[in-house]
Amino acid sequence: MSAIAEKWRAHASKNEFVSSLETIQPAEELFFPVAGFGEFDKYLKHACDHPAKINLQLVVFLIKRYTKQGDKIFDPLAGTGSAGVVAAAIGRNAVQIELVPQFHRWMEEAKKNVESDSTIKDKGSIRNFCGDARKASKYVGQEEINAILTSPPYGNQNHFSNPRSRLGQLARSRTTGVGKQAARGKYRFSYSRSKKNIGNLGMEEYSEAMFDVYTECFKVLKAGGLAIVVVRPLYRNKSVFDLPYHTWLLLKEAGFEFVNIYRLKLAKLSLWTNIYERKHPQVPKIRHDYIIVVSKPLETRMLIHVIAKR
Repeated sequence: MSAIAEKWRAHASKNEFVSSLETIQPAEELFFPVAGFGEFDKYLKHACDHPAKINLQLVVFLIKRYTKQGDKIFDPLAGTGSAGVVAAAIGRNAVQIELVPQFHRWMEEAKKNVESDSTIKDKGSIRNFCGDARKASKYVGQEEINAILTSPPYGNQNHFSNPRSRLGQLARSRTTGVGKQAARGKYRFSYSRSKKNIGNLGMEEYSEAMFDVYTECFKVLKAGGLAIVVVRPLYRNKSVFDLPYHTWLLLKEAGFEFVNIYRLKLAKLSLWTNIYERKHPQVPKIRHDYIIVVSKPLETRMLIHVIAKR
C-alpha cells in the first residue's frame, strides 16, 4: 500500500478529513502547541479580537525555512499584520495590505510596537497599506518581493458567521457565553460588513476574487520566488468543503507551480467547531490547516521579455 493510501486509511478510521491535496503528495505533519500570538503577544495583544488569528509559531517556521535575512515578504490579506511582526522581528522586511480600516489601525499599532522595541537585533522594516488585495500591484509598485505568506479569509463560507443558520443564531444568542460577549461588542463573528470584503462573498464570487488576488501575487512576486498559503477546510452544510485543494487549483490557474505541502495539527478547537461536531457527528472532523507552497517559474521573466519585444 502506498504512503498516500496508508495515510488516507488511518485518518478515515478516525473520521478525520484529508484534503485531496494529499493525492498529489503526502503532507508533512507539523504541530505547534501554542496557538495565537504566543511570544509576539506584546506587539499584538490589542488585536486579540480578530476572528481568524494564525498560529505564529507556524509563521516563524515558514519564514525561517523559506526566506533569508533581508528578504521582502508580502502579505496581501494581512489581518492583524502578525506575519509582518514576525518577519521584522527575525530580520526580514514586510509589505502588507489590509482592506478593513480597523484592522489596518491594528497593523499600524503593531508596527509601532515593533519599531519601539530596542531589544530586537537586525530588525526588519514593515510597510502597511489599507486597500484591496485584488489591486496589490498598485501598492507594491516596483518593489521586488522575495516571498508571499498569506491566509485567505473564510468569512461567510461557514455556518457560524451566517445569522440565518441555526449555529449562527445560537452563537448570537444573548443567553450563551459568547453571545453575551457579542452583545457587549467584545467578539467579532466576521471580518467586516463591507461588500468589498472577500470573506463576505458567496462561493462563486469568493473564488473569482481569490483568483484575482493570486494573479496579483504572481504579478508582484519575483521569478523563482515562493508563495505560501495557509488554508483550512470548511464545514459547509453537512459536509466538508476542501478549500485547500480548491486554493491549489486557483494558484495553479494563476500560473504557480507546486512545491510542497504541510498540514498543521490544530492546537485547539474553537467553540464553533465543537458546536458543529456535536450537531453533525457523521461529518469528517477538521483537525488540520494545510500549508501550500508554490513557486513562480523562472521562465516567467524570460517570457515577459519576449512578449515585450513583440
